[in-house]
Amino acid sequence: MLRGIVRLSVLLTMAAVLSCLSLILLVSIHTGDTARTGILIDHGQICSVGFDKNMINVYTQTGKKICGYKVGDSESKIFSSCISDLDADGTDELLLVLGKDKNEYGEYLLILKPLTGGADAWSHAAGDTQTAPGLKQIYRFDMSEINPWKVQTCDVDGDGNKEISVGVYKKAVFHPVMAKRPFIYNWTDGQMCPKWLGSRLARPFDDYVFSDINSDGRDELISTELLADGSKAVNTYGWKGFGFESTGGSGSYRDILEIRKTTGHAIEINAVADGRSKWIALHYVNGTLVEVQ
Repeated sequence: MLRGIVRLSVLLTMAAVLSCLSLILLVSIHTGDTARTGILIDHGQICSVGFDKNMINVYTQTGKKICGYKVGDSESKIFSSCISDLDADGTDELLLVLGKDKNEYGEYLLILKPLTGGADAWSHAAGDTQTAPGLKQIYRFDMSEINPWKVQTCDVDGDGNKEISVGVYKKAVFHPVMAKRPFIYNWTDGQMCPKWLGSRLARPFDDYVFSDINSDGRDELISTELLADGSKAVNTYGWKGFGFESTGGSGSYRDILEIRKTTGHAIEINAVADGRSKWIALHYVNGTLVEVQ
């Protein structure tokens, strides 16, 4: 009996530790990345955020639900999400690409902000949906003609102000074929203003993230690109005041299934090698992305 109680106590302690580590991890990766889960900082109150089709659920650190927010109608789906403090006011915004569940691409960019009563209101209202603070829509941008599929934030020029990047699928004047393209917008006085509506990168790409990979105080655009022989590689681009210029790349891989940024000045790719996939960390060294052993 005593042994069983001790075992249960140990398991509960381990669960608590793992829960704390999970929260610490959520805090550590809170860099404006696209994510299906994340955190929302409201004047010092840290909350978990979960997404389920077209529902946004906000929880306390102990897992109690604070509020739920439905976007769109029953046929809508959140294609991409990003959590970032756009206006540096201490409270995060939620950026969403929303569209019809049956479609391949989204239609709108939505930006939501917490309805706040301060940190106490969020923590004390846990589980009480009648009095809990909620979310409000502060911006809606119809992008249905350019097929948005990803949203994230960045600081490509190092001025301390966040830009919004939306991955779109469209034709361009100087490249009149349907292709994925990374668009960059400034966020000024509550409005999105085009900063760079680039026609293309050096090669066709599948996905991209932003990270200050070379520690220069500016976020680089880092993409997974298709090579002529059918393999894939990672390429980095730095902002040059009028657009992006390639600053280095990796070796080739049979396939790259996913790319993500990590803490610090590194990125990770889920690459296929020897018939199986594995996560590989890449660091930028003298113009080359090298694997971390």
